Parts: sequence; structure tokens; C-alpha cells
Amino acid sequence: MDKVGGGSKDYIKEFPAGLDELSKFDVVFLGDVGLEEGQLTVENCRLLKGIVEHQASGLVFMPGGRGRQASLQETELDDLYPVIMDELQPDGWGSRNARPL
Repeated sequence: MDKVGGGSKDYIKEFPAGLDELSKFDVVFLGDVGLEEGQLTVENCRLLKGIVEHQASGLVFMPGGRGRQASLQETELDDLYPVIMDELQPDGWGSRNARPL
């Protein structure tokens, strides 16, 4: 079952309406979201890049197992990715099973 905003009381239920609302955030954490219906839009991504560049807000990418974050590379957020993604392995490397370290 998918929960909007992660289900915690501290998560926002919808993307802030416009730059005035978004600029209230000092740091934005993006989990396993991408350009899909009910997730981010190209305009949302443009606004996020703007608050990083113009007000020095932080943007933290937290990729998930579904690989939705790969679609963000088709937006203005691509310039802000702190790593170069492997085009041959777009879903990354990992395991669904927990392993002891």
C-alpha cells in the first residue's frame, strides 16, 4: 500500500502551491518519487531547483527500491544530482533481503 507523504504527521500531503509556499522550507527530502501521476511535475522540479540556487535551501535525494528517482534526470534537477547514475543499471544495485554487515 502506498502512502502519500510517507504517512507520518511530519510529512506534507501535497507539494506546496507556488514559490511562496515552497520557499518556507530550508531542506527538502525527496524519497522514491519521480515524474509520475500523483508525484512530482516538471514545474515542481523547476521550483525545487530554484530554491536551491536562489535561497540556498538543501535538497536531499533518498532513492528507493522502485527507482522512481531516475525519471528526475529528465528535469532541471539532473544538474543537482550528487552522483553520476549508471545508465546500464538504472534501478541501482541492491537486495530486498536484509544482510548483516
